[in-house]
Amino acid sequence: MSGWQRWVIDAGMSDPSKDWWCFVPFEDDAIVFGMSVLSGDPPGFVLGVVHEGGQDACDSFCQEHSEAVERVISRSREVQP
Repeated sequence: MSGWQRWVIDAGMSDPSKDWWCFVPFEDDAIVFGMSVLSGDPPGFVLGVVHEGGQDACDSFCQEHSEAVERVISRSREVQP
């Protein structure tokens, strides 16, 4: 799919109720905004979650959807190259 191996979930663009996730690449210790993959399956190793609304919005998203987030992160461990 791509050369990126590490990803973060963009919570603001994801819909866990539909198992629809926006994955953004993470490279050289930075998020590569402007590039994303919309999918139900993680394209690589998921490092964590970000939200354009800041840390409070990210924390709220992760608490509200904790099981779904953990499921995606677990699945990401299965797709390691």
